[in-house]
Parts: sequence; structure tokens; C-alpha cells
Amino acid sequence: MILGLGAVASLPLPTAVMLALLGAVGFATVPGLQARVMRHATGAATLASATNIAAFNLGNTIGVSLAGAAITADYGLRSPTITGTGLTLIGLVLILIARFVVRQKQTPDHPERRR
Repeated sequence: MILGLGAVASLPLPTAVMLALLGAVGFATVPGLQARVMRHATGAATLASATNIAAFNLGNTIGVSLAGAAITADYGLRSPTITGTGLTLIGLVLILIARFVVRQKQTPDHPERRR
């Protein structure tokens, strides 16, 4: 979706539509992620909630800073879409690694695996 925004950046109406879609999708993920954090936060729900929102704010700050640095480095006004795509891919890799680690911890020890 971010690369799609870069592809239509020179066209005002498609850019507005893509920005609206990007905002809606980004905003829609927050309640689900917040609920997941709260489900795992036993005994410290307020702290977990605050930390989660702080992480969102930190991510926004890092993303905007890197996008601004790309523009300042003369990579062009479309470079933030490449920066955003790269950060999204890094996030996806981290999610996949986290899921793999959790599944490995949940897998019972089989006698065959002990050898």
C-alpha cells in the first residue's frame, strides 16, 4: 500500500484516496494490538497499555525521522514510501521471528527431539 502511494504521488485524487486508505488501515490496527497487549498483561494493565502506546509513538518518530533524512539526502519526495516499505518489511520479519520463538516454546518436548 505504501509503494502504491509512491506510484500515484503525482496525481492529487489517487494520492488522497491512498492516504485515506493508509490512514484507515494504520488506525484500524491499533485496537487489535492494544487488546492483544492487554490480554497478556497480567497485573499491570495500565503500565502495559501506556508502554504499548509509547511504542507506537516511538515508531512514528523513527519513521518520520528516517523519511525526513531520506528527503534531506536528496533521494526525492517519493523516498519516504521506500523508507516506509523497508520499515514495514523489518516489522514483518520481527513478527515472524517472534511467532516462531513462541511456537517453539509451546511445542512439547518429544523423545525424538532430545537426541
